[in-house]
Amino acid sequence: MSMHQSRPLKRAAAIAVALFLAGCASVTPTQSIQAVNGATQPFVGDAVDLRTTDVVRQDARTRVDALLEKPLSQADAVRVMLLNSPAFQTLLAQGVADTAAAAQGGRILNPSISIERMTSVADAELTRVLSFGLLDLLTLPQRQEIAAHAVDASQLQLAAGVVRAVARVKQAWVEAVAAAAAEDYAAQVMRSANASATLAARMQRTGNLTVLERSSQQMYAADAAVSLAAARHQRQRTREALIRLLGLRPDQQASFTLPKRLPALPKAPRAVNDINTQLVTARLDVKLSALALKHAAKAQGLGDITSFTDIEWGIRQSKTTDRADGAVSRSSGNEISIKLPLFDWGDLQRSRLASQTLAAINAYESAVLNASSEVREAYAAYRTTFDIAKHYTEEIIPLRQLMTEENQYRYNGMMIGTLELLADARMQVGVVQSALKASEQFWLAEASLAESLISSPSGGVAIQATGASPANAGGH
Repeated sequence: MSMHQSRPLKRAAAIAVALFLAGCASVTPTQSIQAVNGATQPFVGDAVDLRTTDVVRQDARTRVDALLEKPLSQADAVRVMLLNSPAFQTLLAQGVADTAAAAQGGRILNPSISIERMTSVADAELTRVLSFGLLDLLTLPQRQEIAAHAVDASQLQLAAGVVRAVARVKQAWVEAVAAAAAEDYAAQVMRSANASATLAARMQRTGNLTVLERSSQQMYAADAAVSLAAARHQRQRTREALIRLLGLRPDQQASFTLPKRLPALPKAPRAVNDINTQLVTARLDVKLSALALKHAAKAQGLGDITSFTDIEWGIRQSKTTDRADGAVSRSSGNEISIKLPLFDWGDLQRSRLASQTLAAINAYESAVLNASSEVREAYAAYRTTFDIAKHYTEEIIPLRQLMTEENQYRYNGMMIGTLELLADARMQVGVVQSALKASEQFWLAEASLAESLISSPSGGVAIQATGASPANAGGH
């Protein structure tokens, strides 16, 4: 075959290689978001979306405004965050960028072309060299497989970030609603305490109470004022925390309202059989550790090849023009350059990769063990807080109400005095406050359990047990 006949074949081969390499290890933002939705849909409930145009952003604002027209439920709070929060959009955009960077690792470096022109008295020579990283070409399948693992890992990391963001909104919503209910009740207690203090002052003036007894009621009213101030601050703090997570603008904050109280407890808790610890292998962090192990193993295998040397292959074409008669002669060929491993045999690189693989093996085992433990811990907190909240609802509150009614009967029958009736009311306050706290702890534990089933929970629930009859509530 002549040189002129082989030239089109070489060009066709070069074009085919270029087209093949151009299509390798590619991932689009839409594919990244779809992968995240597939991993997080059961927990999030709605699809996440990266807002890239003004039309999409305006549609999101319209939907948010419609959601804010009524008190915001927990599910709607999550929807508002997904649609409205610029911080959440930052998370998605950065995750897509990280995924693209991971996919970039599956592509080889672009070929380089060098042009050389040499002249002499007799002739002029023009040489062109197109060179490729030959070792990159030969190891392309391994690089693409490593890049695919890196892309999957990046998408799982983004999914875990989405889960954490949604979990924070759910917990912040519980805290904000609970704080609002506590502030409302603290205001009721304050009004009652002021009425008691006023009554005590009148009775002291008529000689029916001592100064000490009247001062005790006034002290209770003063304590109620402090508690109300603290409750108002807590309501403001939790509301602002939720506003930040939702990304509400000033005009949206004006119409932002929450339910007056947390939902009622479910009729029955989730059964332990539903919390199958074998499903922890499906958690995002466990999947991420598994991918890290595969990535480390593949990288070690590739490093065993590339750590020794590097090879570059070039296609050379030369054209020489005779200055005397204008005759042109052409030549072509190939060249290979090899880096000689004289000073660095790559032993440290191979040692590093082997150690990283060993670390990934242990990290995966640790992730599985931690996932099982975290699910058990989260379910224990969920079940304990459910039992406590249920106990307040079905036992302590009815019993406390019965005691209040009996004391009212005794007061009407002049069997007890005003001070005893007021002390009973103070006992009632402590019980109600404890019941409100127990309900808040349950819904926080429920959110933490849901998060632990898909990813490592961002925080546990510190169970606070308060007695049904606080000691500081019954003083005369």
